[in-house]
Amino acid sequence: MDYGKKLDELSCWVENVENALEMRPTVSHEENLRELKGLIEEMEVQGEKLKYLNRNEPEVLSDKSVDFQERERISDRLKTLNTKWKKVFKEVADRVSELEAHVHQPCLVTQTKPFGYPAPQKMVLVSSTSEIPGQTQQALEISAPADLDKTTTELADWLLLIDQML
Repeated sequence: MDYGKKLDELSCWVENVENALEMRPTVSHEENLRELKGLIEEMEVQGEKLKYLNRNEPEVLSDKSVDFQERERISDRLKTLNTKWKKVFKEVADRVSELEAHVHQPCLVTQTKPFGYPAPQKMVLVSSTSEIPGQTQQALEISAPADLDKTTTELADWLLLIDQML
């Protein structure tokens, strides 16, 4: 039965996504965000399969060659699949929103130092354009925001890691 095979495949795919979402990400926030956005695109493709299954369920259930128990099993599995799909879709969308907020906003990290350790000292780095031959002030101004965002994110990730180690 083609319908049953498609139902099995999509159920397996959703279960794999559920398992992947339960694991703690081991990559940076930016990489995790890219992966989740890729998953949303894949969910759009898989969503077409779910629409097909929902649209064709009445036809499959009305087939005379399908016995009562098989009808109940198909109906129950499709209901379960729809429930899991909604849960996974919401969880992915929520995580994307959280990560976008984290990635696109500066991260403020507060740390407490153990007694006896000196407080960190502020340091200001000053550079002039004459130290970088071949670049104009305009080129520096254009590249600075992207570099600063990346540096800020990397610094926040390191501080978080250090905080977790303490």
